[in-house]
Amino acid sequence: MQKNKDQFEACGVDIIIVSFSEGLKLQEYIEYYKWIFPIYSDAERKIYKLFGLGRARKTQIFTFGVIWKYLKLIAQGKKLKKTNEDVYQLGGDFMIDGKGILQYCFESENPDDRPSIEELLKTAKNYLQSV
Repeated sequence: MQKNKDQFEACGVDIIIVSFSEGLKLQEYIEYYKWIFPIYSDAERKIYKLFGLGRARKTQIFTFGVIWKYLKLIAQGKKLKKTNEDVYQLGGDFMIDGKGILQYCFESENPDDRPSIEELLKTAKNYLQSV
């Protein structure tokens, strides 16, 4: 997302991150991933519940894609830390227009399940053309 920030801005899209992490843990993530977007903590998961984001089963967590992602991080020299975070909480990607209307909804089925940048940009461009 960060690499494509300018393209999203050209479509009028503001990107925000919502995390259930809080305090020092959230700050660790910001520093580790070098996030440049506004970040909000939803420790009570009210937004997660509002969007119907559920919890994963173990079989959804330990998929080939997730394991592959961790192996790539290790190959890049990144240190993996043990976490006390809720690894079973699923996330999602959403686009809400200026009127508060949901224009795009993607609910992850596992931690590695995200829409492609191309899909998100296409959705943003299509919406921009429709207004």
